[in-house]
Amino acid sequence: MTDELVIALRQQITDLATTLDALTSHRRDTSVRLLCGRGNRSEAVMLPLAEYQKVKFEEAVSITYLGIEVRDHAPLHLRAAGLEFGFDDLPSAVFLEPELMHRTEDQEIRLIHQNMLRSAVLRLCRSTHRLPQRFRAFASLSDDSQVSSDWMQMIELPIWREGITTDDLHRWMRGLE
Repeated sequence: MTDELVIALRQQITDLATTLDALTSHRRDTSVRLLCGRGNRSEAVMLPLAEYQKVKFEEAVSITYLGIEVRDHAPLHLRAAGLEFGFDDLPSAVFLEPELMHRTEDQEIRLIHQNMLRSAVLRLCRSTHRLPQRFRAFASLSDDSQVSSDWMQMIELPIWREGITTDDLHRWMRGLE
């Protein structure tokens, strides 16, 4: 082979490797956030959790749902979605039972009824003998990656009565022991 042919082949290999790297390192733009809403399963009005906490509701009888919204700018392929509860001295615990409310090609919203969530937290506290310090939403994608929302403090979980404090939660936890 001539030197010119070797140089041309090396350039083609370099170009091919660059193209292959660009194709295989496509970064997904998937986001996960926590929502909260009231209503019934088919007509719950959902808001981002931080905004929901600022709203005062007159109707006390409606059901509260915690929602997990997963979005992507490409077709979304979820394997699972749920809540992760974090401890300072134990591995995280995962809750995987949200019901599907809404799905499009690039968005999925799953809901957890307040009573179901309260029961799951109670079981978790009894089995670990600890109150988790934090929680977040997560989504496991079909490509084996996982995307999570930011951690939030347990006091922000919308299952507690209005006005409850962290000290109240710790007293409640001691009562379970």
